[in-house]
Amino acid sequence: MKMKTKGKKKKVVTALVVVALIVIGGLMSRAYMMKKGADTEAQVGNYDEIKVQDLVQTASVTGAIISAQTEQVNAGTVNAYPVKSVDVHVGDAVKAGDVLFTLDMKAMEEDLKLQKKALAAQQIGNQYSIDVAKRQAGDAQKAADQANQQAQNAAAFAQADLDAANQNVAAIADKLNNKRAEEANLLNAYNAETDDTKRAELKTQYQAAAAECKSLEADLTTAQNSAAEAQRSVTNTALSYEMSKTSGAATMAGQNEAINKASMDASSNTLSMQQSICKSEEELSKVEVKASMDGVVTDINVQVGQNYNGTGGVVISDTANLLASANVDEAVISKITEGMEVSIKTDATGDQILKGKVVYVSPTATKNSSGNGSQDQSGNATAGVSTARATYRVDVALDEANPDLRIGMTAKMNFSLAEAKGALTVPTMDIMEDEDGSKYILVEDETATAEDAKKDADKKADQTKDADKEKDAGKEALAGTGKEVLPENAKKIPVTIGVQTDFYSEVHGAGLKEGMKVLQSATDESESVDEVADTIF
Repeated sequence: MKMKTKGKKKKVVTALVVVALIVIGGLMSRAYMMKKGADTEAQVGNYDEIKVQDLVQTASVTGAIISAQTEQVNAGTVNAYPVKSVDVHVGDAVKAGDVLFTLDMKAMEEDLKLQKKALAAQQIGNQYSIDVAKRQAGDAQKAADQANQQAQNAAAFAQADLDAANQNVAAIADKLNNKRAEEANLLNAYNAETDDTKRAELKTQYQAAAAECKSLEADLTTAQNSAAEAQRSVTNTALSYEMSKTSGAATMAGQNEAINKASMDASSNTLSMQQSICKSEEELSKVEVKASMDGVVTDINVQVGQNYNGTGGVVISDTANLLASANVDEAVISKITEGMEVSIKTDATGDQILKGKVVYVSPTATKNSSGNGSQDQSGNATAGVSTARATYRVDVALDEANPDLRIGMTAKMNFSLAEAKGALTVPTMDIMEDEDGSKYILVEDETATAEDAKKDADKKADQTKDADKEKDAGKEALAGTGKEVLPENAKKIPVTIGVQTDFYSEVHGAGLKEGMKVLQSATDESESVDEVADTIF
């Protein structure tokens, strides 16, 4: 985030420099004093004060400015083609759909034409086969219909013959019954007649009727045989008709199957050709490689005449939306979360402090996350173990766009890991540790008398005159008793540590208050002070 005014920015920078010089000077001065009075229990009369201030624990990481969205646009062709033209330059602003470069696909175009001609010829042949199958099916249908009609007609004729034969049988049977009745009547009349002449006539008539009955009986038998034959003919023709229909249906089923097979063969014959044509058309659609997003061309990996294989291409980046990105050490990554506030500085923006928030924390390491795997004698995979420290990618979105930023610039980021407002703080070096690991500070005993204070002043003077002797005596006293020796005007207060910075620590303990004097630690920390000073410089 930009500062509101240039004048305020200079004042803040000047104040920061002054504070830094004071802190560094104090540290170097204390380092010298600690070396001079090392191994004594406390620097009598050297005090710091408990201060109320805001502490922010930070982690500083160096990263780079990157685009929030970057895409490498490739043709994605299956085969390699010469690059015909490159239509953009690095730095050009493009819109989605703009042509970036074109490929020379004349050979593919000619091949596609041949494929389409071959497909057309195949389709003609396939259609001919289908038409032949359909024509044969039509002929078979006609033949089946004719056979069925003939069988049906034969059955009808047989039925008509049967009907006629049955009628003839009935007619002869009626005549025979009538003639038999006449014969019986003549016989009865003959037996009843007494006149010989009439009896002779009746006998003649009776004999004629009897002869006619025999003739009709023979005719009836013949008619009945004819009817039976007609019945058999009806049965046979009906069966023939049913067989004709069944045969015709089977023939048509075979013909229809032939049609379906011809159609399936046609589809099968052309399917692979159609697939090849689709692939060729898809390949040809990539003759112009177009931008997939709005942005600025940041890299071009093709040139005219190059035999391009479909990978690489043109890199487009969204320069309007930038991120600060860094690989964060494994010791710090667990403390960084999305939404965390970050301060960013770049050389391009000078002393201006940009503000942003963490938008991405990688769940996997980007560096040295694992070693190379191997196999044991049984062929089982074994995981490799890395001995180097892992780093994790973290992306930070800027709160406000800045026209001075460019992709690839070095970005120094300060992550606010923890914060304590209005905290009671002491210099971190004034915090001491017991053998059990618990922390404490030595504060001035406010109940001490003026006489005690004078004694402390005299003791300090004596220590200044004979520092070496006092140091040796102190060591012997401590070694002889095995107990810590506190200054007469000091009081030990156990503390717990809260937020810590490089120089100050938040402390919590009974009776602590602002302004309370804390005795400076007398442990031999001069070396670590030097290290801090060396780091600062």
